[in-house]
Amino acid sequence: MEHQYGRNLAFAKPFAPDLFKEYVYAERNVYEHPYITLSRLRVIFETLTDLVLRGLNKRLDTRSVYNERLKALRGSIPQEIWRRLDTIRPLCNAACHNAIQDEPYQKGKITLRALEGLELATDYAFWYFETIAKSVQVGSSGEFEPPPQETFEDQLKWVHEGDPYAALGLSDYHRQIGERTRENDFHRRMSEMLLDYAVDRGVTEAIIRKSSRLVYLSDQVEGVKLGISLIDKLIAEGEVINLYALKAIGFSRLNRSVTAETVALRGCEAGDPYAMNLVAQWAGDSGHDIDLTDDERAELFENSLEIAFNDEAAYYLSAWHLEQGRVPQALELLGHSVEVSSDPRKLLEFELGKLLLREGQDPGRALKLIGEYAEQDVWSKLNAAEFLCDIEKFSLGFEAFESAVKSALVEDFKNFGETFETVRDRLLDFDGFDDGDVNFLVECLG
Repeated sequence: MEHQYGRNLAFAKPFAPDLFKEYVYAERNVYEHPYITLSRLRVIFETLTDLVLRGLNKRLDTRSVYNERLKALRGSIPQEIWRRLDTIRPLCNAACHNAIQDEPYQKGKITLRALEGLELATDYAFWYFETIAKSVQVGSSGEFEPPPQETFEDQLKWVHEGDPYAALGLSDYHRQIGERTRENDFHRRMSEMLLDYAVDRGVTEAIIRKSSRLVYLSDQVEGVKLGISLIDKLIAEGEVINLYALKAIGFSRLNRSVTAETVALRGCEAGDPYAMNLVAQWAGDSGHDIDLTDDERAELFENSLEIAFNDEAAYYLSAWHLEQGRVPQALELLGHSVEVSSDPRKLLEFELGKLLLREGQDPGRALKLIGEYAEQDVWSKLNAAEFLCDIEKFSLGFEAFESAVKSALVEDFKNFGETFETVRDRLLDFDGFDDGDVNFLVECLG
C-alpha cells in the first residue's frame, strides 16, 4: 500500500491543519534533507508545548525560549516523552540554523535522529489530543510508519508544485554540487535563485541562510546591511536563536564594535545560545571590551549548550574543564558532542581521541577518532602526526606524516612547509626510523 505523507499524524489534521502540514514537510525531507525535518520538528514540538501549556493553564510567556517552556512541563507530561523531547531539542535547534547533512562518515546518524523525531512528534501529539484536548480516542493512532525513500525526481516535482521547503533543499543540493565541480557558476546561480524563492515565501530557515551568507560572505557594505535587516525582521517575529549572534557579527564586519558587543550582550539576555557563545569568546579576546571572569565565560558556554548544541561552545567548555583538572567532565562533554556534532572538520573527534589516549582509556576508539579527523585534509594529517609523535607513537605518526606528504603532492607545499618541518624533526629525533625514509618523503615535495 502506497505511503501517504502525514498518515502518522492524520488523527490531528481536523484539529490542527497547520501542524499536520508541518509534519508532511518533515516526512518528505527526512532522507534527503534531514536537517529540514529536524527544523520542522522544532516548530511542531514548540507548537504542541504551547498548546499543552495553555491546556494545563500554566502561565508562562510563550515568547520565552523553548527550553524554559519545556522545563515548565516536566512532571506534567509523560516522563518518557519529556526525556525524548529534551534529548532531541538541541539538535532540532541547531538544524534551524545549519544545514546538518548526513555525510558519509555519519552513516545515517542524522537521518536516524530525524526519524526518531517524527515518531516522537506522533506520540506527543496523540498524548495531547487524547489527554488534554480530548479530541481523539484511544486506538485511533496506529503504529508509527517510517516514510519511504524518495527519488530526486520527487524532490523536483515538489519544487515545481511550489513547495518552498523543497526549493530550500534543492538550493543546498546545487550549492554542494557547485563546491565539488568546475561548473560552480551555474550551480551557484541555481542555488541562489531557489534560496530566494524560499525567502520570498517566508521560510524562516531560508531567511536565516540568506542573511547568514550576506553577513559572512558579502564584500559590500550594503550586502551586510541587507543581511542585518533580514535578521531584524525575524527578531521582530519572535525568533531568537543565532539571530543576535549573526547581527553582532554583521556589525563587527562593519567595524562597529561597540554596537556589535551591545547586540551580542542583548542576545544573551534574549536567550540566543550562539550570542552567549560569541560573548564568551569575545570576553577572552583583548580586542573586545567585554569583562568576564573565566568562570563567567564557562557559565555562558554551559548555558549556550543547554539551549542548542554548537561545536564551538563544546570545544571551549571542554578545554576549560581540562584547565580546571576536570577530566571526567571533559570526557563526558566531548563524548556527547561527538554523537550530535555535524562538524565536517571532526575537531571534537580529534579532541576526544587525544584525551582518551592521554588518559589511557579505550585506545582503539581513540585511534579511530584521530584517524577520522586525519582523513579531512593535509593540515589534519599533520596535526595528527604531530600529536602522535608527542605521545611517542612514532610508527603511527610516521604513517600520518607519509599520508600528509602524499596529499600535499597535489597541493602547494609552501602552505604547509613550517608544520612539515616540525613533524619531520620530531620523527628524526626518534631512533626507530631511518633518517633517509623521512627525508625522502620531504624531498618528494621538491
